[in-house]
Amino acid sequence: MFQTPNLKLPYIAPAQAQKHVTHNEAIRALDALVHIGVEDRDLAEPPAEPADGARYIVAAGASGAWAEHENEIAAFQDGAWAFYVPREGWTAWVADEDLLVAWNGMSWVPAALVDPTPKLGINATADATNRLAVAAPASLFTHEGGGHQLKINKAASSDSGTILFQTNWSGRAEMGLAGDDNYHFKVSPDGNVWYEAIVIDRSSGRVSLPATPRREVLGASRTYYVDPNTGSDANDGLSPSSAFQTIQKAIDSALNVDAAGHTVTIQLADGIYTSGGWINRAMFDGSQLNIIGNPTAPANVEIAVSGANAILVDGAGAKVRLEGVKISGDVGVWARYGAVVFLTGKNAFGSCS
Repeated sequence: MFQTPNLKLPYIAPAQAQKHVTHNEAIRALDALVHIGVEDRDLAEPPAEPADGARYIVAAGASGAWAEHENEIAAFQDGAWAFYVPREGWTAWVADEDLLVAWNGMSWVPAALVDPTPKLGINATADATNRLAVAAPASLFTHEGGGHQLKINKAASSDSGTILFQTNWSGRAEMGLAGDDNYHFKVSPDGNVWYEAIVIDRSSGRVSLPATPRREVLGASRTYYVDPNTGSDANDGLSPSSAFQTIQKAIDSALNVDAAGHTVTIQLADGIYTSGGWINRAMFDGSQLNIIGNPTAPANVEIAVSGANAILVDGAGAKVRLEGVKISGDVGVWARYGAVVFLTGKNAFGSCS
């Protein structure tokens, strides 16, 4: 045996003359093959002015001084080209591609990770739970000539397949298939207490808002009572003894129900109302909102507002019936933007600027 088995470095034979020649040949080979870093792997012929020590992987179709040396390591040493046949497992860094390649016995291929690899950390440390960890300003998943899908697959319906948003490693929002096969949106103030904001039913597509009070659908006509003297806006307004104090509170309550074809009336007790009402949208079912004072003695129910409308109706499609009240103050009654006010029965008008 006159060569080493892996790098094929020549041995110095016993009693060999000019031992330095053999030694220098081995040193030259080590210089070419240890920590291989090539300039290029796409050239089929030598560059015109290679630097001393420059190395290349010879491309297919080699010609000139590189002829018949495809895939070999070509090293320019001492003014001449030396060639080294790669062995399976050798790696080389390709400078013009910033790429590590490996010889697999047939070709130079990118030195890819093990497939499958158990964990991967990109500028971060992966662990047994977070087996892919990325620390970066952004992450990009793009198409390859067509569409692109990101898939999250869970084992069973009772498991979760979600996207979790965190602040300083504490959950704040989560969306996805959380514990069943409906689509959930959840939020949290602290990562411990969670509120279900939206649920989309997988079978019907119907949307529910678990944390949002549902609009009440009336099964009968409804009257809200207002009394400027004894009422309170903390009351429910559903009886004279639990009347609201302001007209606006009654209007807001009326606009928040679905009348479902039933009549909704705001009943004003006798007295002077120094704040009026603003109807900024139509009733949910498109019906008419009735504001009734004292039909036989409208002067007893006076809406006297300074610096604003007594009644302003400016929601497109809004319809308001006004009866048994006295309007005074700065502006009076104003309907605009397609809204309508019906004055029925007896009404009175004081001075309005």
